[in-house]
Amino acid sequence: MMVLAPLILLGFTAAARSADSESNIGLGQFSVRPLSLHTMLRPGQTPNSLYVIEPGEFHATLAVGYANVWNSSTNKFLVDGEWGNLDVRLAYAVNNRIEVGFILPFSTRQGGFLDKTIDAFHETFRFESQGRGNAPENETAISFFDSTQESSFLAEGSSSGINDIPLFLVWHASEGDVSRPAIRLKSFVTLPVGEEDELEGAGKSVIGTGLMAAKRIGTSNHHLYGEIEYSYSDKKRWDGFELNQHMFGVTVIWEYRWSRRTSIVTQYNVVSGIAKDYDEWTNESHHVNLGIKRQINETVMVEISLQENIFHYNTSADIGINAAVSTVF
Repeated sequence: MMVLAPLILLGFTAAARSADSESNIGLGQFSVRPLSLHTMLRPGQTPNSLYVIEPGEFHATLAVGYANVWNSSTNKFLVDGEWGNLDVRLAYAVNNRIEVGFILPFSTRQGGFLDKTIDAFHETFRFESQGRGNAPENETAISFFDSTQESSFLAEGSSSGINDIPLFLVWHASEGDVSRPAIRLKSFVTLPVGEEDELEGAGKSVIGTGLMAAKRIGTSNHHLYGEIEYSYSDKKRWDGFELNQHMFGVTVIWEYRWSRRTSIVTQYNVVSGIAKDYDEWTNESHHVNLGIKRQINETVMVEISLQENIFHYNTSADIGINAAVSTVF
């Protein structure tokens, strides 16, 4: 609630256009940055421009997130701590088809306070703890070992800093109609300014592209969105394992327009494995977000969602919370 209060207050003082209830685009997707090693070592996932633009407009989003992470495999890797992020996204409409922009992403890592609560939850419902009880509570450490077990990467203690900066261009190809979906095509490149040794950047640029389709289901209050994303980096290794240079991501979103100004949104995201052959990090990372979006006035929207990992629990955050406010001026 401490995070939401200033966002809701900002919603009554800033000015962004409400979504047309008849269009293929409702209130849109969440402004979510999944917290996992995949996105720490391979930044660049930028929320697509799922809205209508007018020439000369600036679209701005402030998004915050917080998650508890426990990934552990004996003599392979340990990622233990709580991560927070604050992302500022700014996009400018060159005309009614082309939009350019950037994201200023910041992250912080600390021991946090959620370990005891999560342990109790796992015990209550008899979920596997993945070895959480073997580590001190509310501490942070990151380590990766190579195949010989003679060398490793190690980072301990808290850290805060700027992450790699994505620069993006979006082509609003079509708004669609009753039979055809709205289409968005984006491309991006990252500036490698984040501290590599603190998992705040990749150390090299990442380039990528993504295609999103949006469609209202008939005349109902339901909207479906789908996005496919591809990215490439010439970084081949991290301390301990060989990286995939080509990565893919898929996002599927269902939105229910509860009212003209409020939507319930479920968002599922999967990203291909970060490593070529390194234990569970070869597996993809899966996240589900469930929450609401609310149009405060004609030009301001707020959102909040809970994030949970599924299928592969050793490749992403245990649980997270995200909130954002968006405006246009």
